[in-house]
Amino acid sequence: MKALIIEDMKRRGGGQDSARIYASMFMGMGYDTYFLTNVSSVDGVSAGVAYRVEYEFRENSPAIVDFIKIIRLKRQLKKIDISGFDVSFNNHPNVFIINGKINRLHGFSFLDPWLDENGELSSHLPPAIFRVTRLYSTYNGSFFIPNSRYTREISIKLFHELDLDVEMGDVIHPPVTVKEVDIGEKKEQVLLLGRISRHKGIEDIARIANDNSIRVIVAGYVNKGDEGFVEKLRMYEGKNLEIMANISEKEKERLMAESSTILNMNRKENFGIAVAEAMSYGCIPVVPKSGGHWTDIVEMGKYGLGYGGQDELVEMLNKSFLYTRTERLKVAESVKRFSVQEFSRKIANLIEKITPNRK
Repeated sequence: MKALIIEDMKRRGGGQDSARIYASMFMGMGYDTYFLTNVSSVDGVSAGVAYRVEYEFRENSPAIVDFIKIIRLKRQLKKIDISGFDVSFNNHPNVFIINGKINRLHGFSFLDPWLDENGELSSHLPPAIFRVTRLYSTYNGSFFIPNSRYTREISIKLFHELDLDVEMGDVIHPPVTVKEVDIGEKKEQVLLLGRISRHKGIEDIARIANDNSIRVIVAGYVNKGDEGFVEKLRMYEGKNLEIMANISEKEKERLMAESSTILNMNRKENFGIAVAEAMSYGCIPVVPKSGGHWTDIVEMGKYGLGYGGQDELVEMLNKSFLYTRTERLKVAESVKRFSVQEFSRKIANLIEKITPNRK
């Protein structure tokens, strides 16, 4: 049996981390596992590369540049036949336009730059262009699985904007690496973890940290195109704000172990793997009252705190420092519903259902 994972592995972020977990999972299920990607080898896993394509994403590029790159990539993908794979898992269908047996939705990524946190379009011109050019027509009748309830809700109402009739599967949350750790004393310290990008609302935290004497650490990956944004953030560094770019896994684990709070400021976060991972270390999540981290991870206040405006954010950050060890253990325990084992079980059940009926 053969499995194929389709993803942009030049970038760093939650999607790439998940793709590596998928590879390990499929190999554990007995599949000879390969990638269709834009690198010659994928670090961190022993899966090979069956097909390499030429494509490089750059953060903050003009939309027309991204559109041209996707068109060029689509032409390359048309020459590739993946029908020989028993399972093909497209983890990046808005860019890698090739129909997998399973196509993964991380938010409604086809139109994400023009969507607000409620899935409302700021402009109807982009979907009109995509319809006229039939950019995504290959997905008519395709099967998609959303990564959160939030993603599912907005996708159901937005696929018609692309004139696509698709089959929508049940929600399968992303796999989160859950480690059994001893939750000890916590510093009154807020951790903002993940890809450091101007699109995630991070810039506001600089003023909040300094104006309210709250210690904040911003740590994570920096992709090409965001280097200037990180340098701008560094202008605000001081006693209350520290920027840590491209940290190691060991450093990330240390920060999660010692920090009291995990903060995410992206109002349209489709899930939030970094939030869930930090929760397993006893960090209390503080997130906007929108997006997948609020609906699916925090469950609208059951396992953490939400905020509307910045005044409420400051209030919730201070409140998060007061959680007891017992309360933190409860938050950490809640993350097991997103474990790799749970994800593998659901994917195995899904493959059993769809493989006999799909080419």
